[in-house]
Amino acid sequence: MSHPPAPADVRTAIDGGAWSTFQKAILAVTALAVVMDGFDNQLIGFAVPAIMADWGLPKDRFGPVLAISLLCMTIGTFLGGLAGDRFGRRPALIGSMLVLTSGTGLASISQDLTQLALLRWAAALGLGGAMPNATALLAEYTPVAKRSVAVSLAIIGVPIGGVVAGLVAAGLLTSSGWRGLFMAGGLLSLATTALIVIWLPESPNHLLRFPEKHERLRRIMQRCGIVLPADAVAPEQRKGALFAFLSRPFLARSLVLWGAFFSSLFAVYLVFSWLPTLFAAAGFDLKVASGGLASFNFGSVVGAVAGGWSMDRTRDSRPLVVWGICGAIMALAMCLLGLAGQGATMVTVAMGVLGIFAGGSQVMLFAAAAHLYPAALRAGGVGAALAFGRLGGVTSSLVGPHILNAGPTAFFAVILLSMLSMTAFLIAGLRLARKAATAV
Repeated sequence: MSHPPAPADVRTAIDGGAWSTFQKAILAVTALAVVMDGFDNQLIGFAVPAIMADWGLPKDRFGPVLAISLLCMTIGTFLGGLAGDRFGRRPALIGSMLVLTSGTGLASISQDLTQLALLRWAAALGLGGAMPNATALLAEYTPVAKRSVAVSLAIIGVPIGGVVAGLVAAGLLTSSGWRGLFMAGGLLSLATTALIVIWLPESPNHLLRFPEKHERLRRIMQRCGIVLPADAVAPEQRKGALFAFLSRPFLARSLVLWGAFFSSLFAVYLVFSWLPTLFAAAGFDLKVASGGLASFNFGSVVGAVAGGWSMDRTRDSRPLVVWGICGAIMALAMCLLGLAGQGATMVTVAMGVLGIFAGGSQVMLFAAAAHLYPAALRAGGVGAALAFGRLGGVTSSLVGPHILNAGPTAFFAVILLSMLSMTAFLIAGLRLARKAATAV
């Protein structure tokens, strides 16, 4: 099979090539790592009631465990992204998965709440470090015309992982208890880690830093259907400074991205953490509350895929602005209609539509972030943005009870304000991008 002359740099070669079966397989493996992120993140929520019964503990003893877990996840996201830029995406991803696997598996033999908390916090560190490196590695192997939809398809692994956790919990909690649930989580993470070690390649940008690894990169590119010339280079071949995403060329766009992530994750975590409680207070039973959250997750998947496809068509963040505005409109409608007097079907469908735009836009932000930074800064830049965004999740978990006390109208009003805030940051980002393009 003959190939046209390859471009001089690897990024151009990948962007100009087809999206091969091998590259789609990279999407599948990185998406599996993200699924484990969503799986383990929600595992503790299913286990807490059984642990409370087993150890005779009140639920308020678990509040600090969960809150500090979110903080550890934030720290892990930031440090994992930096490690990926300095030492390579693949080793940083493998290290994060090993920490996650160890913390989750060993939690099954913890003897008291202190041991369990320490192991969950360790798992959360690994959990945080996996996401930015999986995103960065996938982005480097995906042609730019498919990058947004590919990243979106990977990140929807988070809600899918939550669904899988629910199914596994339903099957194991009655037969093996919460210890069996944590052991199953550790084994699934270990299997995923083994697959990454055996099969997943290192990023092209990292391999090009070392002349002795150029031949390995050439073989990987051949599996992508790309023949590299002997003098192939990467535009960002050198290591970036540790916090280069905060240097002058990138500072403004990083701050805008952080604001958008914070606003979006505040709204999404508010729904994840407090929607069932809100529905119960409004008089709905547990089945309706669970259905509303499931509908929001399903809508997030639909919105993320459609939004990623739209971003690939426009090659910018304009679809994200549209999603933010539509999410704000849907939240406003729920403010005006309220929950009182609404049927179960109506509120379930409404949460699904809100999920399309609010949940979908949160996933789309990862695709925007992957486009925003050059390869040498991508894992650190995405990791810092996600870490700052997860602070929005921590904030929503702290203020959620006060919002609930104000009623459903206040709850959806806060989501409305969060969507408007995210949209404002994105509009500012588009203006910065236009100014940069005009200056070139």
